Amino acid sequence: MRTPARYSFATALAVVGLCSCLSDRAHADLGGDWGFTLEATQYGSIEAIAMDAQGNHYISGSFEGTMTVGINGPTYQSPSDRNVFVAKLSPSGDHIWSTVSDGAGDESSADLAILPDGSVAVVGTTFSDPFGFQGSTKPGYGMSDAWGAVFSPSGSLVWVAVWGSTSVDGATTVAVDVSGEGTSTIIGGHFRNTVDFGLGARTSQGQDDWFLLQHKATGSILADAVFGGTSSEFNINVDVDDAGSIVLLGSSSGPLDLGNGPLSPKGSFDVVLAKLPGVGSSATWSQRFGSTDTDHGNSVVLGENGNIYAAGSFSDAIDFGTASFVSSGDRDGWIAAFDMAGGFLWAESMGGPGEERASAVDIEGSTLALTGIFNDTATFGPFSATTFDTAQDAFVATLDTDGNWLNFGIGTGPDSDSSTDVALHGWPVVVGGFFDSVKFGTLSFFDQVGGFEGYLVHLTDLSSSVPGGGPIDSALQVLQASPAQPNPFRVETTVSFRSVGTAAANGLDTAVHDEVRVTVHDVTGRTLRVLSPELTGDSGIARWDGRDRAGFALPSGVYYIRVVSAAGSDVVPVTIQR
Repeated sequence: MRTPARYSFATALAVVGLCSCLSDRAHADLGGDWGFTLEATQYGSIEAIAMDAQGNHYISGSFEGTMTVGINGPTYQSPSDRNVFVAKLSPSGDHIWSTVSDGAGDESSADLAILPDGSVAVVGTTFSDPFGFQGSTKPGYGMSDAWGAVFSPSGSLVWVAVWGSTSVDGATTVAVDVSGEGTSTIIGGHFRNTVDFGLGARTSQGQDDWFLLQHKATGSILADAVFGGTSSEFNINVDVDDAGSIVLLGSSSGPLDLGNGPLSPKGSFDVVLAKLPGVGSSATWSQRFGSTDTDHGNSVVLGENGNIYAAGSFSDAIDFGTASFVSSGDRDGWIAAFDMAGGFLWAESMGGPGEERASAVDIEGSTLALTGIFNDTATFGPFSATTFDTAQDAFVATLDTDGNWLNFGIGTGPDSDSSTDVALHGWPVVVGGFFDSVKFGTLSFFDQVGGFEGYLVHLTDLSSSVPGGGPIDSALQVLQASPAQPNPFRVETTVSFRSVGTAAANGLDTAVHDEVRVTVHDVTGRTLRVLSPELTGDSGIARWDGRDRAGFALPSGVYYIRVVSAAGSDVVPVTIQR
């Protein structure tokens, strides 16, 4: 087994930062800090990632042959075709738990989400009959079926379900709704013909329709809904706000009505964006963007500012109303922002003579992480990149929530490289797959077998020893936070932090950089509040009154206060006891 590519703990800690601390100057040196490959003998791909407030990694993907999960993890053997795996890894990539599916056919995952108690929900598509995990299997229905599963904080199966018709069905998205009395999952996908999701038969209007399902954390179904026209709907993606409203992004090829009026087609496939009060409700508003060619929506997230950030690809042209773009070649990528009323805020395109596609977007605070693929030479805002050869390469970028490009980097190699998902935890964490080899800055991964290999890589700005390329304050070296006082608390708690070590001991620059950011997160990693720390010399304090950014008192439970400077970070758990 190869030794996974990693930097030392001291170096990794020194480069941890929060992207909102990036300087105003853009940097093109976003490269690999540390990472690992799946060590798959025939095929391996990491298809989805999420990170919790403590920095643990939750990943899912598929493999064929043998595969090793994470650092110091177990090795699995697939029975025949591609099996699904789900895993939880520590902040340093070490294996905590993992599990693989029981099916004998081709299987894949598409998305995952962390529940407030530390459980994880995963969805995807299976050609297996039956399909399941840990000895609990469900029968298949047709050519391919949609599946969903929830695993406990320790990795044991809570529930698994398979939905399908006699044709082609699949699940593509999952989000968590915490607005009700109990946590629920919102699962979306596409189906043909007739499917019973648990509340009676649903029949598609055209070739492929979207479906939305709402389940209790224990697995019982609460609601279902289907949307479609006379043609096909694919690529559904959703996110949920604190009030339980659903933002939906997807691709539609024909007339469509989400309950608030018809959306006429513009081309072969168009981008559809909508907001719904919940599963089973008509859309509050819906919009359609596109050209006479093929356009797709691939990923959507909600910011703590209440805005919507979506990404995808377009051919020919795309018109967002007050902004429009014409593709530079085969297909270009796009990212756009909207307010919660559907009002357009800004958009950016990326492209060149080949194909470009924005695959996934994530948000933390006031920073966005974007990833996808490109061919040939392409332009990304102020940046330009050229692939290693004629094959496609991966790109990763950070932007602020006003649409300004901050950092940029590529994963490049002699054969096809892809990036499938991104999580933003200080700096972007990207997953995907590659043939032969792939290089992110100075960090390289190699496949010694000759198949397709999955990877996970943490990225940082390699133009400097600190995030954002800026110098750092010698008084703020590697940070160490003290336990919160009082803890548990009802009205207010205080976290104090100080620097430890010296600049020389950690190999860091010593010029002035005084940016420190303190954020409050729930256990899933969602940013609930940004605090204003009080700094004095080499120490500081941050006070929290147990309220979210809107001023509402949060319920009893465990939360995390994260302190981040350009030279280090620490996380302190706190408990509200009402």
